[in-house]
Amino acid sequence: MDSPRRSSAASEPTPWQGLISQDVAAHRHLSTLCYCLALFVAGTSVNILGPAGPTLARHVHVTSTAIGNVFTGEGLGNTLGSSIVGPMLARHSGHAIIAALGIVLFFAVAAVPACESLTQVFALYVGIGSCLGLINGACNTMITWVQHGRNVGPWVNLVNASFGLGGVSAPLIFLGLERHLGNGLAGFSSIGLLACAVGIFAATLQSPREPPPPPPPDDDGDGSPLLAEVGMPKRRSTLGGVDLGSREAYVRCTVVAPLLAVITLGVGAEIAFSAWVYPYAVERAGMRVDEAAYLSSLYWTCFTVGRMCMAPLASCFSAGALLLPTLACNVAAVVLIALQPESRVCLWIGTAAAGVGVCALFSNVISLLASYGLLSPKIMGVVGTAAAVCHMTLPNIVGRAISWSSYKYDAFIYIEVGCNVAVFVLAVGVVLHLWRSFTPTSGIGSASHDRKRVVEVEMTEAI
Repeated sequence: MDSPRRSSAASEPTPWQGLISQDVAAHRHLSTLCYCLALFVAGTSVNILGPAGPTLARHVHVTSTAIGNVFTGEGLGNTLGSSIVGPMLARHSGHAIIAALGIVLFFAVAAVPACESLTQVFALYVGIGSCLGLINGACNTMITWVQHGRNVGPWVNLVNASFGLGGVSAPLIFLGLERHLGNGLAGFSSIGLLACAVGIFAATLQSPREPPPPPPPDDDGDGSPLLAEVGMPKRRSTLGGVDLGSREAYVRCTVVAPLLAVITLGVGAEIAFSAWVYPYAVERAGMRVDEAAYLSSLYWTCFTVGRMCMAPLASCFSAGALLLPTLACNVAAVVLIALQPESRVCLWIGTAAAGVGVCALFSNVISLLASYGLLSPKIMGVVGTAAAVCHMTLPNIVGRAISWSSYKYDAFIYIEVGCNVAVFVLAVGVVLHLWRSFTPTSGIGSASHDRKRVVEVEMTEAI
């Protein structure tokens, strides 16, 4: 949409050669595996703060709610990292970026147990967040390059499911090391070692190039342009009766901006839930600490299983058709917990449903943008920045609300309800607007998909 293509080959970064060339048949699958592992590291690095929070708080001599400041630091770094995704991919090879950041994370994450103050942990997580924001944006952009020419929805869901898998693993890593070594904070060092291994793996693979822009509209021989209306609004570029003057401004106001709000509130609510469901379960529902750790792990287990299921489903359904039912499930989950705050059964059910409900959010918003030809490194950077903004602030806002308001831990679930209802309403509006006013450029329902189906039917009839 608003991302001008680089004018010449000279402006493109020299591709990272690695040991395995793009010409090797397995390169596509190895690169996808690399992106999965990178986002697994991201998931563990962020979500270990939830179960490790009380132990880390005692280690640096602060209250448990003060650990919410670390999420602010991580989110601030994530915002910075996400904001430079476009420029970095324009100047450097993607796999070289992942390799370098893997080494940086090795030192940064492994150093957390050595911190003696909250300020030191905060500073480290600003750096860690910067690395994770850049890794997340680079991986989500490059998976669309590696899988160019295919329906990217399943692959984007698969890669982003790895973040949830990291979230599942983080409480189990902490709890296992706490039980067997008596030091759960050693989990940070384990994650650092894994980050280093992923960086080395990325260095062995040649970095993919950004695919060329699509060809201009052409004629199919009978006078009807094949791509003349693909991605174009079917009505005038007006909003509320005001002519915005260009397709770009119209799309920014009616599609991109609302989706950024969906990402901002949705990802913030997702991270806040994962961070505070553990202390909420202990303090509000009276769970044992080990039971609460399993509850936290259940959230990410359901998230990961849901996103894994999204991968094959994305081959059959559009991104919008997957996004809306899952967001409705998320709203129902947090409302159930809010209505029965002391019920352990409702908390288990609500946590599982919330994990399923949020599983389609980030990856299907990306797929939605890609299917309408709106995803670029620049837009990916903006999406990552939007995710990091509430990722940075909402967990800390929840912590402040718990500490200062009369609602105490109930404030956590009330904030979750408000954010998730807003996300659902915005998402419904955008999906309906896209369905009524635009034609997708790829994936389910696109012109290319329909032509492919026609060819397949003709070939079947010929046989």
